Amino acid sequence: MDVNKLLKEDYQKWKNNPYIFQKEQGEFKGTTFGEFTEDTYRLAEHLLRLGLSDEKIIIYGKNSYALMVADLAVTAFVGISVVVAKHMKGESIRKLADAIDARAILYAPEKEETVRKISEDLNIRT
Repeated sequence: MDVNKLLKEDYQKWKNNPYIFQKEQGEFKGTTFGEFTEDTYRLAEHLLRLGLSDEKIIIYGKNSYALMVADLAVTAFVGISVVVAKHMKGESIRKLADAIDARAILYAPEKEETVRKISEDLNIRT
C-alpha cells in the first residue's frame, strides 16, 4: 500500500477528527486530520510545480505543524526529505546542502536570514 492510498482512505475515515494540537497565544488550537492531509497535498503539488520531483529538499526549523506537513509532503510525494536540527548554524547547513546537492530549503520564518545567505551562495530555491 502506498502513502497516497493510505492518506486517502484515512482522510475518508477521520477527516473531521482532531489530529494535531498547537499552542497559539497561550491556547491550544486543534487541526483536523482532513486539514493536515489537505495542507500536505497542497504543499506537495506546489513543490512539484516548481520542478522539485525526485530532488533533495532540506527542511529547517523547530518541530511544528509546518515541519510535519513539509516532511510528509516531500517524503511521500516529491523527493527526499532532509530534516535538520533547529540549532544547526548557517555554515553547517550550507555544507550539508552542498554535499547532498540539495535543490530547495523549506524553513521556519525565524531561519530566513540564515537561509537567504545559503540560497544565494548555492543557488538553492527557498
